[in-house]
Amino acid sequence: MENILIVLSILILGSALGGTQLPKLPGAILSLGALVLALFNSHARDNMMAVFFIIPVVLVVIGVATYLAEKKLVTEGDNASKNTKLMGGSIFQVIFIFIVTIYFVSTFFFPHFS
Repeated sequence: MENILIVLSILILGSALGGTQLPKLPGAILSLGALVLALFNSHARDNMMAVFFIIPVVLVVIGVATYLAEKKLVTEGDNASKNTKLMGGSIFQVIFIFIVTIYFVSTFFFPHFS
């Protein structure tokens, strides 16, 4: 069962990176689904809680802020603030997805706490 979770999480991250996600669900939020699935894997959960437990919380906050900035950017357009344009932009989302991917791979495959 745990191997299936790893495969599903990798597929979610691949979909987020490839841009094949649902139109209403941006890649930043979709990539957080991999972290949710990682909580069901005992090894990854132990790693998250041992050393880097604050990192998933920070990633969730940034992911939700990115989603809200993207929604705000759509409604305000060119009148949006510089911070909103930065967080709602595609470059920021790609960097965020890469950070989530690196953290995800480290929790599954590199044991911090064993």
